[in-house]
Amino acid sequence: MTFRAANNADEACAELSGLTDETRIRFDHCGEQALGYMARSLVQTTIPHRAWGGQNFQRSNGQLRLVMTAHPDHGLPYGKYPRLLLAWLTRQAKITGCRELELPNSQNRLLAEFGIRATGGVNGSLTVFKAQAIRLVTCTVNVEWEDKRGQEDIGYRLAYRRRLWWETAEQGEQRFWITLSQDFYDEIAASSVPFDFRVLQALRSPLACDLYIWATYRVRSLPTPLLLSWASLSRQFGAAYCREIDFRRRVESSIKDIRKIWPGLRTHSSRAGLRLYPGAPHVRPFAVWPANAREGE
Repeated sequence: MTFRAANNADEACAELSGLTDETRIRFDHCGEQALGYMARSLVQTTIPHRAWGGQNFQRSNGQLRLVMTAHPDHGLPYGKYPRLLLAWLTRQAKITGCRELELPNSQNRLLAEFGIRATGGVNGSLTVFKAQAIRLVTCTVNVEWEDKRGQEDIGYRLAYRRRLWWETAEQGEQRFWITLSQDFYDEIAASSVPFDFRVLQALRSPLACDLYIWATYRVRSLPTPLLLSWASLSRQFGAAYCREIDFRRRVESSIKDIRKIWPGLRTHSSRAGLRLYPGAPHVRPFAVWPANAREGE
């Protein structure tokens, strides 16, 4: 399975993520281990960027609406960690063609795959990741489509079953796994968006992560430039800014960071909105869903 990134952005990624000369990443080739995927509905509408006070969260994109409902004991997922975990789980499902996904035998190892240093304490990465992972696998997602002819929707939990690391002290003798719900797995099989996982690691803000995946999905199918109003973009992405100007500034800052890695991305910002121009996606796929994948496996 081979994927190629459209541009070489070694220096830009090093600048964004603090990589040394010895560990810089080449972006002119994206192999299987650098590949990420996201379910298309979670690209068109996105999960919260910051802590959300209520139990329900909604985002819309034209005829599509995403509704997330939190487990009452945990709350809704937000920030960069659940995005990394979603991308990793989706990639594993695509590569293996299986709903039950084996996890590394420790949180430290998984965080290392995400490019995150494992730290303890109340605000350490291990503690934050644990909380966000629980929020993600226990929330319920409802995706709705509606037009003048009617309405269609599907609801599911992302994870059907799970065994995570903090559930037992016998880590060396246990298997750890997440079984995706059948409906979520089917959505991944039917429509998921490929991108370079290393870009997600390098970008700092959840908004930049969302814009990067959305842009590489949208530019490929655009016949002409697309202008999206700031109000429309705000309803689509998981940000919650009181003032439109604040949202616009964060989008412009995020696009600037994305261009350091993907110089070929063409956009124009104005008072009317963000204009996205047709072009090649950052990752060009040359592979399909595994031939051995079976529905319900």
